[in-house]
Amino acid sequence: MLTQLVLKYDQSPEVAPPSDAPEVYHPPINGSQSHLKPDDYGYHLPNYNPTAGSTYGSTLQYQPAPSTAGGKGSKRLSCGCSLVVLILSIIIAILSAAVIGLAAGTGIATSNYNNANQKLEALSSSYASIMTATATASSAPATPTSYSDITNGCSDTDETTTGQTYTSQFFNNATYTMYCNRDAANAPLFSLFTGNFDGCMEACTAWNNFNSTESNACRAVSFIPLWTNITVARNGNAAGDCFLKPKPQRKADLTTPNIGTECHAAIHN
Repeated sequence: MLTQLVLKYDQSPEVAPPSDAPEVYHPPINGSQSHLKPDDYGYHLPNYNPTAGSTYGSTLQYQPAPSTAGGKGSKRLSCGCSLVVLILSIIIAILSAAVIGLAAGTGIATSNYNNANQKLEALSSSYASIMTATATASSAPATPTSYSDITNGCSDTDETTTGQTYTSQFFNNATYTMYCNRDAANAPLFSLFTGNFDGCMEACTAWNNFNSTESNACRAVSFIPLWTNITVARNGNAAGDCFLKPKPQRKADLTTPNIGTECHAAIHN
């Protein structure tokens, strides 16, 4: 039996059963490493160009890793910003606020200036209009009806004042008979500005109240309405718009004015 077992021993290599595990390749220890190309594996890389002399056949260069915390870099705050950046940010914010405030203040000042300037221009225009109107009124010739209010209607075309009586409001309440578009006789005793026909007759009454002589008594008046405008009177060398006349005075002695403007008379009764 033992003899049969010995005879059946075979020194040929043992056949391993089939397996799906990958075969392990053991490279030689001291052999030179060959450079593998993509073509050896059945496909082609268009940009494949191994660097000559490279031990690993790669063009990648070794880069040192960036320094980690603990180096000499700038100090960081808890928010991730450096102290210098934080300070600069605060300064910029303050300057920005100052610029905005200055711009707002300048805008308000400019607006106030524009408003004041507009008001000044409006006042200047109004003043110029008033002065122009005044100058025009002073230089324009008077119309026959423009003095009706100060002549008791004598300036009207269809006047009905002639022959009417005016009673003085002062002193002895003297009375006067009015004659439109007539001039009293004799040289004047005195001339003055009264502003209207009634004022001229009141001046005659006041003159007589303070005068004790009959020879110098006022017995008639001549009133020229154009010369109530002092500028016009000055240009005509007139010393007033009312002229006090002495006696004798009669209706028959009244004359037609020849002075280029209207004149109205009143005789003391």
